[in-house]
Amino acid sequence: MTQLFSNLVNSAIQQSLKTLLSTSTTVYAVMMSFKLCLLMHLIDTGQAPQYLVDTVQSVTTSSRRHLRSSETTDCVKRTTRTKFGERGFSHSGPAAWNSLPSHLPTIIDTNVFKRHLKAFLFTESFA
Repeated sequence: MTQLFSNLVNSAIQQSLKTLLSTSTTVYAVMMSFKLCLLMHLIDTGQAPQYLVDTVQSVTTSSRRHLRSSETTDCVKRTTRTKFGERGFSHSGPAAWNSLPSHLPTIIDTNVFKRHLKAFLFTESFA
């Protein structure tokens, strides 16, 4: 009887830990996306430090011809050869920014942007 109870408790604890770890991983990913998108918004509105502005290039400035893509607020992702390079801001920042719906990057006010970004990330992750 004690062994059966112990096994039940251990399996319940293991299941709870698995759920907690998967939830915390999701929360961490959402927090990182929020921070990356906020930094990209600050770059887009001209409020970011110059060293961050220098690492990101807009699609409109990267093309010499007038293309339909130049009318968007997308940014160019720097190409990398390794997974480690994909963790850099010059790649992950534009990747997060380009994944936003088209109405979010057009918001100018930072507080309004944060509120809408939180709502978007919450519904994407937990709905």
